[in-house]
Amino acid sequence: MHGSMSIAWWSRRARRLWAVYQDLGLRAVLSRVLRRLLQLVGADEQQHARWLRKKQVADTEFDSLFGTVTGGIDEIFDLSVTGENSRYGLSHIATDPSEFRQMIDALALDLSSFTFVDLGCGKGRALILAAQLPFRQIIGVEFAKEFIDVAQSNLERAAQRAEAKSPVTLVWADAAKFEYPDGPVLIYLFNPFGSKVIRQVAANARGLWERQKRPVIVLYMNAVHLQEFLDEGWSVIQRGAGWSRLECRS
Repeated sequence: MHGSMSIAWWSRRARRLWAVYQDLGLRAVLSRVLRRLLQLVGADEQQHARWLRKKQVADTEFDSLFGTVTGGIDEIFDLSVTGENSRYGLSHIATDPSEFRQMIDALALDLSSFTFVDLGCGKGRALILAAQLPFRQIIGVEFAKEFIDVAQSNLERAAQRAEAKSPVTLVWADAAKFEYPDGPVLIYLFNPFGSKVIRQVAANARGLWERQKRPVIVLYMNAVHLQEFLDEGWSVIQRGAGWSRLECRS
C-alpha cells in the first residue's frame, strides 16, 4: 500500500511539472525543482524565505482573529477535483489580508451592485474578507471538494466572530466553465491556475461582457498569466502593489 501510494504521489508530481513546463517552459520547472531542493536542505533563497516568514505572520494573525484554518501552502495532488482541468491547478496559498483590503479600497467602486466571485477560493479567506464588505452577494468557486468543505467550516467560524455584510455561496465546479449570475460582476483571482485555464476564464468572462454589456471587472493578484487576458481583449486599467484591474472596453 505504501509503495503504491508513493508511486501515485510521484506520478501526480510528474504530471504537475509537465503542466508547469507547458505553461512556463523548462526554466520554470528547473527553478521549482531547485527551490524545493534548497528548502529540503535548509538553504532557501533569502527573498522566498522572507516571504514565507511574512506569510506565516499574516496566517497566524488572521486565523487567530476569526478562529479559522486558512493558512499554509497546500498541494492539490490528493484532493477530489472536479472537471477536466485538475492538472492545471496550482498550490493553495491564501490571500494576504492587508493586500486584499488595499486593493479593494483602491477600486473606489460602489460594491453594493457587484457580485464578488472568487475563482479558486481555496479555504475561503478572500470570501471571509469580502463578506465584511457590502457586496450584493459573494460566490466562491473551487474544484477541490476538500477545500469546499474547509471553506464552509471557516465561513461558519468567521461568522461567529464578525457578522457578514454579504451572503456567501460556495460552488464545487471548474472555474473555466462557471456560469456567472446576473448583474455586475467582480471576478477575483489569486494566481490559482495555469495558462490554459486562465485563457479559458478570460475568454468566458469576455463572452459574458460581449453578450450582456454589463460591468465585468477582473482583479488579478500575482498575475503570472496576465498576457492571456490581454490576448483575449482585456485591458489593464489600474495597477496596485501586486495586482491588476482588467476590463473590456471594446
